[in-house]
Amino acid sequence: MNAPDGLEVFHEGERLMQVRVGMRERMAALGTHVIRPFMTEQHQAFFTQLPFVIVGSVDAEGQAWASILVGSPGFIGSPDAHHLLIRAAPRPTIHCTRP
Repeated sequence: MNAPDGLEVFHEGERLMQVRVGMRERMAALGTHVIRPFMTEQHQAFFTQLPFVIVGSVDAEGQAWASILVGSPGFIGSPDAHHLLIRAAPRPTIHCTRP
């Protein structure tokens, strides 16, 4: 992913999907105008208002996972235009059994 002055802001998988749906050229032209290597002040303020965030991770076996982290508004901060600080951690797994 090369930005902002490079032509590519999408990773290989994204580009493959764009080709499959016939949108590669359009997305290449649009991408550098809407994807930035920083957050605007408006984006930074937006994140501080959220009560949850969806995050992705990969475990030791290479399995991808999506998780939701929750908290009171303000649990996500943005100390600068390039970082988010998330003050939350996944809770222990709760196993449910059916009677």
